[in-house]
Amino acid sequence: MAASTDIINALRLISTSGIGAVGYYRLVAEHGSEQAALDALAAIGQTFWSIERAKQEMELCAAKDIKILLYTDPEYPSLLKNMQFS
Repeated sequence: MAASTDIINALRLISTSGIGAVGYYRLVAEHGSEQAALDALAAIGQTFWSIERAKQEMELCAAKDIKILLYTDPEYPSLLKNMQFS
């Protein structure tokens, strides 16, 4: 499982208005990481979830026994990992 900081940054990025799954993957590919993508968005004035809000979401998932998998996680389904977004 990914480190909690990685999950927090992923939740913050994917929850950003107008980003979506395709935008998420493009931003991470372009900037190299979720944190770098968040930094780039912040530089242009984009707002996103606070770290505390992302932690709350993680806690909610944990309470409901929901496992958050990032695409870099070894358990992430290979068919989804290998999808091409256009």
